[in-house]
Amino acid sequence: MKMTTHFTGVVVMSCALLLPGCAAQILPANPAATAIAVPVHASRPQPFTEFNERVAEAVRRGESWPREPVLLVRNFASWGAERVGALLWHGPGEHPGRYHFVAINDNLLDDSVRGHRLEVIVERQPDNSWRIVDARMSWRCWRKNESDAFGIDRCP
Repeated sequence: MKMTTHFTGVVVMSCALLLPGCAAQILPANPAATAIAVPVHASRPQPFTEFNERVAEAVRRGESWPREPVLLVRNFASWGAERVGALLWHGPGEHPGRYHFVAINDNLLDDSVRGHRLEVIVERQPDNSWRIVDARMSWRCWRKNESDAFGIDRCP
C-alpha cells in the first residue's frame, strides 16, 4: 500500500508539473470518503442496554475506557481499529455532551457481506463517563442489485 501511495504521488506531481490542471483528474478516490458517501436505505436498531451495564461496571472498577467516547464506541462495535474503513464523529461546541459516531467497515473479505455501517450516539454522564443512547446497523452486500447502498436486507 505504501508503494501504491508513493507511486501515485509521483504520478500526480509529474502530471502537475507537466500539465497544470490535470492532477485533480488522476488523484485516487479517498476510500473513507467513498465509503461515507454510500447511501443508507435502511438501518436496524442495535441493542445496547447490556453494553451500558458493562460500562457502568467498568466505571465502578475504575477503568478508563468508559471516559473516552471513541474507545467506548470501538468496544461496542467489537471491531479492531485496523478493520474500520472510516470512523467519524461529531459533537457540537468545545466540550460536547453528545457525539454522533459513524463507523464503516467496508470491503470485507466475505463472499456475501461487503461491509457494515454502525451509527452510535453517546451522551456524557454526570461522572464524565459515556453511555450509548442510540445504535443502528446496516450492511452492504457484494452480490445484489443495490450493492451501492447500505441496508438491512439479507445478502445473497
